[in-house]
Amino acid sequence: MCYTHPVKKHTNAKELIFNGTGVNYSWHFPILFDLSVEEFKAFERAVFISGGSTAFLIYWALQNKLLKWKKEDFLQWNKAVRKVYRNNLASGTSRMLQLARGSSEPVFKQEDTLSAWKYCAHPEFLEVRLRDLPANVQIPLINRTSGEVEIASPNSAFGEFPAYLVSMAATAIPKVFPEVALGSSVYGDITFAKNFLPWLKETERGMEKFVNYNLLKNAVVHNGEYVKICDHPNPKKMMKRDNLKFIFGVNIESYPNNVRRSKM
Repeated sequence: MCYTHPVKKHTNAKELIFNGTGVNYSWHFPILFDLSVEEFKAFERAVFISGGSTAFLIYWALQNKLLKWKKEDFLQWNKAVRKVYRNNLASGTSRMLQLARGSSEPVFKQEDTLSAWKYCAHPEFLEVRLRDLPANVQIPLINRTSGEVEIASPNSAFGEFPAYLVSMAATAIPKVFPEVALGSSVYGDITFAKNFLPWLKETERGMEKFVNYNLLKNAVVHNGEYVKICDHPNPKKMMKRDNLKFIFGVNIESYPNNVRRSKM
């Protein structure tokens, strides 16, 4: 699967939304990799939802020479994380049984995700704080303690936390990845919160001119545009399939397609 049309720069957009993608955040690579840092900083706001935050950190680390890998190395990313997470048929079966039994323990540990970052990034990357990122970056989180949506941005109270840790919180899928403690509260993936869609609609209404890169639809509204970034006829089924492939250590074919189509 790949893009249905050439990536548009959307120079008329003032704000960007990079929506959730499941485990395969590479869907956002062609757009991000084709933006210079100057172009990115020119947007008033860039909202990175769930896996979108992982895609952005990879983009930012590449731009700042904080990765051991080149862009092309992400052609083998799925094979690499398979080793880091110890994903195979046996471990996948065990993890699925754990989910089926309703265990409250997540199937992966926080140190597994940290090991994945250490595998591809220089140690200096782990020292990057959220405050070090461009001022227009926003990463929404669901506060599992209060149930409220909170926005992690460089100038917020989250600014002192490591950027990778904030992204880990943003991608903490219930029962799959562990929720992350940031300060006195625990945070998780906003897309699994009941107030996610109302929050997103309210956020979009408050934008002057936005583009929402997503897997589900193309649409034009009075103050923005939705751009469907995959050509799969059933994206929800695709995301579930990719999640299962990830757990069982099976290659996710769309990684190579998405990386090759980017120009960086």
